Amino acid sequence: MEILELSKYVFPIISLVILLIVYFNIKVNNLSKKYEDYKNDEFRQSIEKQITSLTKELTVNESRFNNINHLINDAQVSSIGNKEKYTTKNSSINTALFLKNIGLSDVPLVDDEQVFVLTPFNEEYQEQYNAIREVVTSSGFNCTRGDDSNLSSNILTHIIKQIAKSRVVIANISGRNPNVFYELGIAHALGKPVVIVSESLADIPFDINNSRILAFQEIDELKRELRIWFTKTLAKA
Repeated sequence: MEILELSKYVFPIISLVILLIVYFNIKVNNLSKKYEDYKNDEFRQSIEKQITSLTKELTVNESRFNNINHLINDAQVSSIGNKEKYTTKNSSINTALFLKNIGLSDVPLVDDEQVFVLTPFNEEYQEQYNAIREVVTSSGFNCTRGDDSNLSSNILTHIIKQIAKSRVVIANISGRNPNVFYELGIAHALGKPVVIVSESLADIPFDINNSRILAFQEIDELKRELRIWFTKTLAKA
């Protein structure tokens, strides 16, 4: 009888453990397959080779490289001389130290009315930014981007301050601009709610293609998808 009584408790636990093992095995196998598909995607590899070739042309000398990667350079300069960051005791992420290094003494207070847009500073994407701003403002929020105001500080410092103080960040990764991806990484690291919009899903990088991305082909589609998101998530009465 004792064995039967014991089995009533043991068997469900064993069954649950087996189900969990099977679930995680399936999940790992699916991720492995997805990664293999990504590595073996010949079209993606071809496109990335073209991007690499164009990048080499754009960064053919130091001046061009610095121009294309100005945010990354600014971040590197801000951290030079900070020897403590290499010690084991400081291995964890320190948001306050990071913000201090790039010129922000305090974490800015969040402005519930502000939405900040990460977008290439390129006239090719001006229409897309105008569409985003139209939806954001019509939803009752203030919309801004990195070059919307006169800078009184380093552009990286200004952008990160705006990211930190914004309620929501919208990242337009159309064009796969390196500075936008750098800013997007910072927004994620600061724990900001991020909406990603993209003109195409064909060449989304592997490390973000599981994120919620609003894809569009036409400007009207961008407006519609973004408006739906705001209506369901943040739009004010």
